Amino acid sequence: MLLSDGGRVTASTYGLGDSGNVTINASSLVQLTGFSPTKDQLPSAILAQANNGSTGNGGNLTITTGRLIVRDGGQVSAATFGAGLGGVLDVRASDSIEVSGTSPNRQFTSGLYSESRSTGNSTGKAGDVTISTPVLLLSDGGVVKASTFGSGQAGNITVNASSLVQMIGSSADGQLSVIYALAEGGSTGKAGDVTIK
Repeated sequence: MLLSDGGRVTASTYGLGDSGNVTINASSLVQLTGFSPTKDQLPSAILAQANNGSTGNGGNLTITTGRLIVRDGGQVSAATFGAGLGGVLDVRASDSIEVSGTSPNRQFTSGLYSESRSTGNSTGKAGDVTISTPVLLLSDGGVVKASTFGSGQAGNITVNASSLVQMIGSSADGQLSVIYALAEGGSTGKAGDVTIK
């Protein structure tokens, strides 16, 4: 499965009802790369989210594959932008997960995300992130991030990596390659925990 130049798989809600779930089963490869060259400049992405102003819950996002590659600004995200709960992000790769770089315009950071986020003040709790793979490689600013920007609690991150977890370097604008759970500046919700096994 290849998503490039702004290609997207999305389940979302803008109202009272819950979002649907996103489930991807690809035996060999899931790859997301780059962003749309149009004026919207949207990153290639797989998304399950409750959008701004909604009260419904965001859906769960599950990817099962051999190898997951997210690069050049591609994003995998389960998020809430409103009062509803964010869904769980569960990524399983039997070979490896590689997250690297930013978009050429440096607007988008490649990453696996769980967020409680809004232009106002999101109140919904973000979902947890679970990553299961022999090898997790973050490079050139690639991130795994669970965060809150409002009063909702950030999710927890659990990484089950049987062989290797490696974080290398930073992007051209100084974005570190990192796994982090945090409460952003101005938020009142609690940050989550990070567990690497």
